[in-house]
Amino acid sequence: MYSKDDNHNAATSLAKHVNTSIRYRKKTKSRFNTFPATHISGRNFWIFSERSQVQGPQPLTNLGLPETLLRVRLAYQWHYFDPPATYLWSEHEYWKLDVRIRKVEDSYARFISLNWKHVPQGSTAAFSWRKELYFMQGDMVFRMNTSDYRLPISRGFPIPISEFWPFCERERQSARLTAEQTNYAQTLSFFTVIILVLAFSP
Repeated sequence: MYSKDDNHNAATSLAKHVNTSIRYRKKTKSRFNTFPATHISGRNFWIFSERSQVQGPQPLTNLGLPETLLRVRLAYQWHYFDPPATYLWSEHEYWKLDVRIRKVEDSYARFISLNWKHVPQGSTAAFSWRKELYFMQGDMVFRMNTSDYRLPISRGFPIPISEFWPFCERERQSARLTAEQTNYAQTLSFFTVIILVLAFSP
């Protein structure tokens, strides 16, 4: 059994080294059911429910992945399908994961260069929204044209993250402003800082 402190320490330590994560969601008539999240780091994976460690570490081979696999760089659910399909990507190959039994399907691996050759190299994240599939590279977002069997990049993409998610830019500006204010506040007396905090508190 893990204590709360053990779970917190495990989650905090793992967060520093995780390569990719995925949380499975299944839509019912009334709501989304959220299942435990799988975090992958190197050749191992952990399963967490909220911040509680349920399983792990376990080797990726337990998912049916090859022993030669060094890491999984992308993991995502594609909501184009019902139920959504879950995929794991390495540098050059990808697998479809059967989440019910936590095993990759027998017809995989497949080469990224054959089926997903338009995906930008070095993509660091992927996600699905309204059945569309998106990849992220640096600060750019790419949407794939899923209506075309060749799966090219959709017209109008890539676009900056700040344009796709405007709140990201606002958060970055807010963080920069907060940092500047913090640096200035450090030059003030402790009493003055307390007054400022009280004055600007809601």
